[in-house]
Amino acid sequence: MATTTILLSTATQAIRPVGKVGKVATMAEWCNNTDTPDLCNSIMKNTKFGTCEQATRSAINGTMVEINGGIAKIETLVETTEGQIKSLLEGCKEQYNFAIDDLNNALNQIQVDQSELMNSLSAVESYVQTCADGFSDFSMTNPIGHVNGLLDQLSSVNLALATNLPALED
Repeated sequence: MATTTILLSTATQAIRPVGKVGKVATMAEWCNNTDTPDLCNSIMKNTKFGTCEQATRSAINGTMVEINGGIAKIETLVETTEGQIKSLLEGCKEQYNFAIDDLNNALNQIQVDQSELMNSLSAVESYVQTCADGFSDFSMTNPIGHVNGLLDQLSSVNLALATNLPALED
């Protein structure tokens, strides 16, 4: 079984969460507010950043790296697979490509439109779940289930981090 280590940050930085003007939280405190604090901390520990925006961008970029790795794995599996599994893998690849598009959109929306940012990040979770559902619907073992699981967790971290972004002025 392969393990994935994500190294995206280098030092504990202070971050100001939304609505906490004057209160500074450490990355560890910030990550404790996610569903997967260990994963969040591993993302943040090797990237240099000082703002909530930089941390969110780092996490989104890390998710894109993992999705691209998933696409490469799918492409390898498709070469040696046939039938329904091949079709489902190709569907997952399409969903992963949609996820990349939405993550790029999310990066573009960080300082522009928080609603659109959150919609894009939520869509990524939906794409990952759509991939998983395809295999479940046919009661088949998902050969990229571990990738889907990681992407689901990363999507959750992205959403949690993005909710801490300061509100944009109208």
